[in-house]
Amino acid sequence: VDNSRLNTIRLRELVWLFYEKTKRGAKHPKRFKSEVENLLSFPICNLFLTELTVQVLAEFRDEHIALGKSASTVKKYLGLISRAINKGRREMSVPLAYNPVSIIEKPKEGKGRDRVLSEIEYEHLLNVASQSKQYWVADIIIFAQETLMRQGEILAMKRCNVSRDKSTLYIPDSKNGEARSIGLSYEAMQVIEKQPVGIDGKVFQIRTRQQLDYWFRKAVDEACIMDFRFHDLRHCGTSRLAENGWNTQELQAQGGWKDVRMLARYTHINSEHLAQKLRGKI
Repeated sequence: VDNSRLNTIRLRELVWLFYEKTKRGAKHPKRFKSEVENLLSFPICNLFLTELTVQVLAEFRDEHIALGKSASTVKKYLGLISRAINKGRREMSVPLAYNPVSIIEKPKEGKGRDRVLSEIEYEHLLNVASQSKQYWVADIIIFAQETLMRQGEILAMKRCNVSRDKSTLYIPDSKNGEARSIGLSYEAMQVIEKQPVGIDGKVFQIRTRQQLDYWFRKAVDEACIMDFRFHDLRHCGTSRLAENGWNTQELQAQGGWKDVRMLARYTHINSEHLAQKLRGKI
């Protein structure tokens, strides 16, 4: 290893070079830039590459966990550093013998959320949301639970990808990078038909995630529903379909999960449903 050269390269320079070389291929350019700039604000980025040891990275991990950062957030920080190092070693002749991030233990993520609304809670939330100043709040709650779609997929959805004859929706871009087609229930189709037509072709005329989050949170608070997030609607819809007899393959196709283990984190079968099935009432 040429330590004399590593003594002239700071981590921030390597991370920024990595960003410059990969930003054009980023799926979400603004978010990618924000993540890089956030990482560059940490003191660890002022270190020369010779100082970027396994111990230093482990201390960086522990420090941010102690500050209350989630395990997934800290893993993203480490992942970005790791990707920059790998890019430097492979394509920028950075003379590092190994990637120290690959050696340290990654923080373990906590138990996945299992918040699912009862039928009474769901109906109450819809009733409160229907009185919102934003006409779309109740509609988007119904649509999210009926389709199992992610928030970003819903906001990006366009009318040209809806087949009214087949009651299907084509999703050209998803979180896992793969396109998929899903089924649309009668309720989901009704929601689409109710939305005003905009010049951008999108189904929901919502400008930003922040706008959606604000009005959704307002409805949840006014309904006095505790510990419930927009993404939990995906849990609700998945659990409901599972209770209605959908098999694993059908749920994976609708929700866009590659890994059945991830699907299991979203499926929460009600114990009362299990009891009724055991007694032959379902």
